Amino acid sequence: MSNKILFTFPLKTRYARYEAAKYFGEVGRYPYNDSPYFRLASSKVGPILTASVVDSGGDNKPADGNIFIKDWSENEGVVDWMLSNNLIIGDVVREIPSGYVMIKEYQMGPILLQLLGEWDSGRGR
Repeated sequence: MSNKILFTFPLKTRYARYEAAKYFGEVGRYPYNDSPYFRLASSKVGPILTASVVDSGGDNKPADGNIFIKDWSENEGVVDWMLSNNLIIGDVVREIPSGYVMIKEYQMGPILLQLLGEWDSGRGR
């Protein structure tokens, strides 16, 4: 089982643009508090962006089946891209203040849920 997927749709955010099948997504859990992460990388350039974020200033974790998404700074536009490709679904579930920004929690779509389940199975969870 793998926690990675090769994408068949283009990545388009304000600062990142990659054609289909040129990059992959990876799901796992942050060691800090076991919250899920989602990041994108390319075999040519390495890491592209980490779409998720952890509430390092507090003890907040997303609910089961949810993920905190960073949609500011270099990640501006990532929520729209993730929603349009069913990586996350629905409206914002909850917002948590973190410095000058709000961390937004979304429900994971079927692809992320499957990959996270495979990652958890590999860890013996």
